[in-house]
Amino acid sequence: MTLSDLENADSISVSIDSLLVVTEKPNNPFYSVQGDDPDNATWRALFGNNVGFTHRRLGESVGMLVIATHPRPLACTGVAVARDLILTNWHCAPTWIATTAGVVEVPEQFWTDEHCSNTIVDFSWDDDSVSRDFSCTEVVEKDEYLDYALLRIAPDGRDRAVRIARLRSTPRAEDGSLTLVHHPLADRKQITVDCQFGQRKARNSWRGNRLQTEFEHICDSEAGSSGAPIFDSEGFVIGLHHLGFDRHKHTCMPIDSVNKAVWIDAIIEDLREKNFSIRDLGIVLDQH
Repeated sequence: MTLSDLENADSISVSIDSLLVVTEKPNNPFYSVQGDDPDNATWRALFGNNVGFTHRRLGESVGMLVIATHPRPLACTGVAVARDLILTNWHCAPTWIATTAGVVEVPEQFWTDEHCSNTIVDFSWDDDSVSRDFSCTEVVEKDEYLDYALLRIAPDGRDRAVRIARLRSTPRAEDGSLTLVHHPLADRKQITVDCQFGQRKARNSWRGNRLQTEFEHICDSEAGSSGAPIFDSEGFVIGLHHLGFDRHKHTCMPIDSVNKAVWIDAIIEDLREKNFSIRDLGIVLDQH
């Protein structure tokens, strides 16, 4: 059946196999924003009246991932780094098992083929008029310690191209304003502009075994922002946001006030060490 057939039909029947509904607000948000009032975060809608064309173009490479895992779906952000590749966080597709000691994660089963086959990527969850929906077809590479997953994607239905982000390979920029494009709370695409680096620009890996692979920033974020790109003032991706404020393990109260990101050049170097050709992958760097 074609669209022209539907136009001439008196009625059609639609069968819904499954339905995923995103709530307007979470019951227990974990705000990682500056200031005393978390409800006044500095992000704003990408297609709002006060966002310029340059920032909107940056946002065209950003999509929301919905990972339909059991028992509940998860949402993260990702950035298109090639025509058919998106980069997001490793921790966005977890596997947990129940043990006598409680529920524990199974690191080797994060971002499995099953996770991929149950993931959709929506580059159009914003206020523009273009539909750009993709499916995950392959987990190309993943790394727990740098908290990244590189996924191959394909358009659903009509072939829709997405804008490819340019990555900053060297040298590291450690000053200047930053921009974060993300889907906080699985909301429509938002942008946090003119934010800054934190004090520590050479943090060790969140898992502790990689040196100087992360940096702190103070771009407001929230659950759902994981995997979002951080752009420098020239529009290059310099980092992949992956953690908000550190929190006390018992009270969940924040014990610091900075967010954390993985340096993009650390991810590029990791791919090269694993014998990937950045050029063959189609990834665009500032230097070739």
